[in-house]
Amino acid sequence: PTATPTEPSEPGSTSSDLDQAEARWEAADIADYDMTYREVCFCPEIRIMVTVRDGQVTETVSLGELDPDRPGRTVETLFAELRQAIDEGAVSVNVEYHPDLGYPTAYFIDFSEQIADEEFGITVESLTPVG
Repeated sequence: PTATPTEPSEPGSTSSDLDQAEARWEAADIADYDMTYREVCFCPEIRIMVTVRDGQVTETVSLGELDPDRPGRTVETLFAELRQAIDEGAVSVNVEYHPDLGYPTAYFIDFSEQIADEEFGITVESLTPVG
């Protein structure tokens, strides 16, 4: 896995890691999988299990408190959240990627040093390809 903290003064380092990890995920060509992840934030623990078929969430099961309007995430959603944080100049983006399949296994994003409690992260507890 790759763990890369990013400061605004280091443009491209995490973006490059993200590109490489995303390429590994795309090369694995996994469109059907079950994934369980935990949201890490200043909120009640949220664990979510999603069923993904053809790259789309088909079922979301809460394993803790969950806002019923909160959509489940796909691996592509995780990549998109990371890319957005990097593009918007988050203060730090710490990411670990699966060494073979490339998907983010954990990340933590801090958007602003001046704002408390806006940090956010995801820990993927399991990802099982189906089929």
